[in-house]
Amino acid sequence: MANAAALCTRIIGVKNNDELSQQQLYIDDGFYGSLSNYPSGGTPLPLKGQSLVRSFSATSKLLSEEALVNTTVWGPTCDGLDKVCSNITLPRLSRDDWLVFPDLGFCNEGTHFNGFSPPDIACCILGG
Repeated sequence: MANAAALCTRIIGVKNNDELSQQQLYIDDGFYGSLSNYPSGGTPLPLKGQSLVRSFSATSKLLSEEALVNTTVWGPTCDGLDKVCSNITLPRLSRDDWLVFPDLGFCNEGTHFNGFSPPDIACCILGG
């Protein structure tokens, strides 16, 4: 059986190191939330802009046209263990861009860790 859900997260902060071609992304969910069981080595899909209405083929085109940089993705807490993924290559992204974590499973709903509310959950049918 295939995983039944993907998680869309908004980038809430960015720190760039242009000298080393690196970026640190901070998202609105993390290791203590819906991404607690995200497979190590997984790579989220970037979606630019504030709209989630993009096809995956457009994302593939985006990745091939832009320079990729070494990226670490962090959750929103102040805990150093809230590292979602590291040493992945993504294009330069900005605050309010989105990352989609495909194949997340179905029951990862997050927690109330450190006062953060779990994310809103919305169901949709793709390709219908």
